[in-house]
Amino acid sequence: MAALRDKTWAEDRVFDSDNTPLMDILAGAGAKPYITVYTDTDVRDRINGMDLYTLGRTIQLVLEIGVASAVQVEGTDGTVLNIPQTDQAMEAVIDFIEGQALNAIVTDPRSPWGEIFRRIVLPITRLSSVRGGAADKGTRWAARQVTLICSCIADPAPGTVIDTDHPVREFITLAQSQDQDHVGMAAAANLVESMLNDTAAPPWRQGQAWMGFTKKTMQGMGVAPLVEEDELDSPFKTFDHEIIPNAVYPKEEHLP
Repeated sequence: MAALRDKTWAEDRVFDSDNTPLMDILAGAGAKPYITVYTDTDVRDRINGMDLYTLGRTIQLVLEIGVASAVQVEGTDGTVLNIPQTDQAMEAVIDFIEGQALNAIVTDPRSPWGEIFRRIVLPITRLSSVRGGAADKGTRWAARQVTLICSCIADPAPGTVIDTDHPVREFITLAQSQDQDHVGMAAAANLVESMLNDTAAPPWRQGQAWMGFTKKTMQGMGVAPLVEEDELDSPFKTFDHEIIPNAVYPKEEHLP
């Protein structure tokens, strides 16, 4: 959303999924172009056990581009979104906005928001553009749905601390340093930051989280302690059984 605002003929009419603010802005005006942004589908494949954080991850980024006006419903206090039937001029407008939108998030080298997008998205594996309308009735609307199939980086596993140059950290810094409250970027950044780990878990715990292994598996691999770290200082515990305080035991080298 931040990459798209004021970068196309839709100007600042870029919205997140919900058409309610769009109707508020279009009320009392003629038809204007807009963009609504969705992330509809999130698929993780190549599953091998429980390693949810190392899977291939595909997210559908959908841009709904249209020309619309808000119309007062007669006899009520409400408004409805009116998308007119398309014509040659409106179709050309939507074509140009689609190109402007793709440039803003994919190819614009001057956009810091686009740069973060390109670091989060590895390849874009497919792009489709479908015109809005009812094919059976022959009616075409001044709307188009552009879908980008994006292969994305993995989320950090629990207990993992991401570096300061990680694209998620860069998103947080950029959103908090700029006046982006009008698109909710600062609030989104604060929410994301609250979910990140400030203290790293032990390396074996991080490996366990990345691979989805059980603790017994990690112990069997010899990378995890046989008891929890906070139990190692207890005078009443060894690695595998309780002992009697003050009892005399043979030296370790004499044990079978």
